[in-house]
Amino acid sequence: MSELEPPRRSNMLTPFGTTERVWDVFFSDLATSANQFSGKDPLIDQPQIASIERQIRDLQATVATATMSFTSALDALEKKLQAEMSIFMAVTPITINTDADDMKIGLPDLTITVDLSNATWNTVGTHEIATVTGLVSVYISCTCTETLTGADNISYGVAGNLTFFGGSVAKTDLVAGDVWAAAATTAGRDIVGAIGAAGTGIQRATLNTLDIGYEILTNAATDGTIKFHVWWEALEPGASVVAGAGGSL
Repeated sequence: MSELEPPRRSNMLTPFGTTERVWDVFFSDLATSANQFSGKDPLIDQPQIASIERQIRDLQATVATATMSFTSALDALEKKLQAEMSIFMAVTPITINTDADDMKIGLPDLTITVDLSNATWNTVGTHEIATVTGLVSVYISCTCTETLTGADNISYGVAGNLTFFGGSVAKTDLVAGDVWAAAATTAGRDIVGAIGAAGTGIQRATLNTLDIGYEILTNAATDGTIKFHVWWEALEPGASVVAGAGGSL
């Protein structure tokens, strides 16, 4: 019996660049060896050789199918990653430069919805919208989503200075779509001004254990909704800002 030349196995260790190329070389080697086996020894069972060749072709088809499935899965994973990155970029804060300050804008850390048809929020006196513990940097914006009703005025700020953020305005001046800042309101937009300055739709403060809230003067409100949006950052360990429940400051 003639000596059979073995498959060139060293080819499988060569970095061809793709899985398919490695398998192509492997199958080619097997087929070459089978042909050598058949041509050099007349005693070889030809049907057996044909069976081996069919098995090789079947295995090639299986590998091709598996490669296509792997490629499809990889494409799907890439699309999912791109979608997740798009979501991440949409909510990641960006920096806006102004003459007065650098400010991070994104989804607020807290949004407190004040329903002034509810006695928790509409009675005469002060109402807490955020509890501040320790030293924090705070940005705050207030928008009216339902027109307020009721006589007399309303203001908002911090404990001890309830006009610090939003000066006293008539309740009925706060209509749906207004941005409430300082002693003025503006329909659908921020009042022009440097961040933190009077009249700015989004204002900044550094607070040390001073809770944020508003005050209803003289007469209770009867209806309307305002939303307070708060962004905050701790300036010392353990500092925090959490949503208030409408109680007195």
